[in-house]
Amino acid sequence: DPGDEEFHEPEVSWVLCTPLTVLDETFGTLNLSFTQRELQTEETTEMSEHLAAVVASTLARIRERKRTQEHLKREEHLHQSMSRIARAASKIAQAETEMQALKIAGSLTQKLFGADRASVALFDFKSPEWIDVVFIGGTELAAPVKRLPIKGTAAEWVKTQKKNLRNGDIRSSTLSEREILLEIGMRSTMTQPIIIDGDCIGTLNVAKAQCDGFNDVDVIMIKQMTTLLADTLRHLRLIEQAKKAQNVAEQALATKQAFLANVSHEIRTPMNGVL
Repeated sequence: DPGDEEFHEPEVSWVLCTPLTVLDETFGTLNLSFTQRELQTEETTEMSEHLAAVVASTLARIRERKRTQEHLKREEHLHQSMSRIARAASKIAQAETEMQALKIAGSLTQKLFGADRASVALFDFKSPEWIDVVFIGGTELAAPVKRLPIKGTAAEWVKTQKKNLRNGDIRSSTLSEREILLEIGMRSTMTQPIIIDGDCIGTLNVAKAQCDGFNDVDVIMIKQMTTLLADTLRHLRLIEQAKKAQNVAEQALATKQAFLANVSHEIRTPMNGVL
């Protein structure tokens, strides 16, 4: 008992430290303390090395088993997530307008990640200093902000870098939307660019009330979601362009027919007298 007055910790004469190493990976050291100097022999060193090898091998197996379990869990999570994204893709593809597609994607993204907040924002290319928020879900704000200055936001960074931005704790963030997010209780965020033909047209954003709410699998998932959304938007734009082209062609045809009818009338009128 260390509290016993008669207890005295033996004086250490020497210490033998042996690395715990397996396949060039060192986990730590096995440290043995001796009170007897006469035990400082090659035999003691060999015994320590043998014991260290056994301990290191056991640790290696435990760590490998843990890595395998984590990998399998991650793969299962990813598989389930991809299945949910596939179902989401069919819903997004049913959108008849760009705005409808954006709102469906925002709503599905919030459910997919179990996020406390989700939003979709589009860049205003006529006024680059502004960003338009077209969808906000799961927020306590009474009147969602529709237009925000882009300077200093996650959207500005994503627009420039064209890659995912994940923030595990926005309390240490310098982003301009930090105070708004903290006000509604958010702690972690993830922002993904929506890219069409190389141009970043906006962002898909999710937030949670817990710190470190998004992992590497979530990054893969939100990339898939924005890819599906971008494909749908591209398709809708092509349809819109085709409709405009058809309208122009129909107007041109109508103008041509009206012109020919008028010319025919002008030609027939004097010819009637001759005939």
